[in-house]
Parts: sequence; structure tokens; C-alpha cells
Amino acid sequence: MLAQVVQRNSRKTKRPPPAGVCTYCVQDVPKLEWDHVFPESWYPNGISSAERDKTVVPCCPPCNDKASPLEEHLRRVLITMVDITEPSAAGQLETALRGVRPWDARNERDRQHRQRKREQFEREILNVRTIGEGRLPGLEPAWCELPSSGIFVYGYPEVRVPTLGVRMLRDKLFRGLYRLETGKLLPPELVMPCWLWSEGGSKLPPIIAQAFHRLRGRVAVKRLPGNCLRYAFTSNYDGAFILIWNTHLLVVRSQPVLEQVADLAAST
Repeated sequence: MLAQVVQRNSRKTKRPPPAGVCTYCVQDVPKLEWDHVFPESWYPNGISSAERDKTVVPCCPPCNDKASPLEEHLRRVLITMVDITEPSAAGQLETALRGVRPWDARNERDRQHRQRKREQFEREILNVRTIGEGRLPGLEPAWCELPSSGIFVYGYPEVRVPTLGVRMLRDKLFRGLYRLETGKLLPPELVMPCWLWSEGGSKLPPIIAQAFHRLRGRVAVKRLPGNCLRYAFTSNYDGAFILIWNTHLLVVRSQPVLEQVADLAAST
């Protein structure tokens, strides 16, 4: 019942959720607000606000505020590894890298803010001569511009993925989707190991390549609008396979979950 209530309400109703328990920190608080389980700014072009607001959960303001800068930073890193023709990420590269273009600033304060983010992003780019994990797809070893950024690098550019950002995404997606699916809360002390793989990097382990294939092909896999997110929980909900922009696979919960790729058997 809770899942139905959460999905039916949206932030656009201007009615905040009643006081209760935050989805993420699992604390009983007097004030809650709606939060998009999949970050609202990560949806592809053409997805309406009404569609985005169908998958929201109640959370406390501190959890929401803490996630916002991490979401922006992680999006800028992950989107550089997505093929620019990928429909599920349409428009993401342009909007994600807009914030590192100081020449588009509205004023001096905005220019300085963009410049700081640009310098941070440049520090996260590794210039290497060999193909490795995190390689930006389609780039040859030469002087290349990261699209829409004005940042030029040589070799096969790689990007460091921020650990805090991945942990934040794990908590949002696994705890949020679990609450939507079951109407229940995960205990705050739950240990949730996770692994993030990206296509376009080094050779994937066979079992992970199989999970990519089955998430893309199985009819029964749950999908968000625009196919920006596809996911499947294991049969007993102790883990999940989450595919972002058809490129990044997040596996959450515990090592035995990797042995349950068979749960994703493709439907025809």
C-alpha cells in the first residue's frame, strides 16, 4: 500500500508527505519531503515532470541536501563514459558539462564557481596511453576534446569515479526502489557492499557481461521513463542489479548476489 501511495503522490502536488520515517537514514522526523529515487536531473530529454515525479519517496531534508552536490558531481563523471548517441541519456552530456564552462557564467561569482568545478573535474581525468576501465568511448589516442567542455586531453582519457558519490547512489537506488517495491524500510545498520561496472572500459567479467545482456533484453525488468534506469531485484530482495543509461551496472548487497544472474533469465 505504501508503494502505491508514494507513486501516486508527487512533489508537484505541493503537498509534502506527513511526518514519519526517512527512506534513507530511517529516522523518525517531524518534517519530510519528496525525493526522486533516480535523480531528477538524470532523466533524458523529453521526459515530463509528471513522469519523473511518479517515482519519489519521503526523505528528510538533511538527506536530500547531502545528496544534491554528490548527484551533480557523479553525473558529470558517469555521463562522460556514455555513448553520446545513447537515447536513454539524451541531453545529459550537454547539461552535465555546462557547469564546467566558465565562459557561460552569468556573473563573476558564477564564473568562479564554474571554474572551481572545472578544475576539480580536470583533476579527475587521467591521461593514459592504453585502454582501461573508465575509458571514454569512441576516443582514439590523440588530442581529444571532452564534448561540450572545452577540456582537451591526450591518450585514452579515463575518469576517476568518486567513492562517496557511488555510495550515495547505492543508498538512494537500493533503499528507494526497495521501499517502492515492498512498502518496507531497510534497517539503517544494513551493510550494502556494491560494485559498479561500465561498458566501454576494460573487459567485463563474463557473469557481469551476462547481467548487462539480460537486463537489456528481459521484458519483465522494471524500467523508468526513457529507459534511463532498468532494474531487477533478486528473488528474496537481498540484492539488486541496476542499469543506468544502458551503460553503468550497479550490483548491490552481497557477493552471493553475483551468483544469481540466472534470476535475470531473458524473457522472449
